[in-house]
Amino acid sequence: MSTLVIKDLANSNLTLLKINQDAYSGEYFKRVSNTEYRVKVRHTTEKVTTSSPRPMARHNVELTVTVFQTDGTPPLVRQAYYILRQPQSGDDTVFTNFSKNLQNLVSDANIGALIGWDTDLVSA
Repeated sequence: MSTLVIKDLANSNLTLLKINQDAYSGEYFKRVSNTEYRVKVRHTTEKVTTSSPRPMARHNVELTVTVFQTDGTPPLVRQAYYILRQPQSGDDTVFTNFSKNLQNLVSDANIGALIGWDTDLVSA
């Protein structure tokens, strides 16, 4: 069975097991005490539209962490998404280099600014 290692809420390594594999998607899961960790990976092809005249390849990665409260209050849910989108006939090497810009922008230095509603990001 496939596994995926991520950081938990305490920044320690956590191994998730792949619990689902469909044609172009997969899901990893781990529950520790009252906390669930989920990673979903999906690949799709967007249809041609008037605003997007070429078929687009779309790749999504979604991380969801749900903490179930012991006092009966609603669960606390945190989510982060990463979407890669380019024309199906695009150059994968160019797109890989291009998408690294987003990885650099969403760095430790900028996470605090982003969740603080700041738009002044630090160059990586």
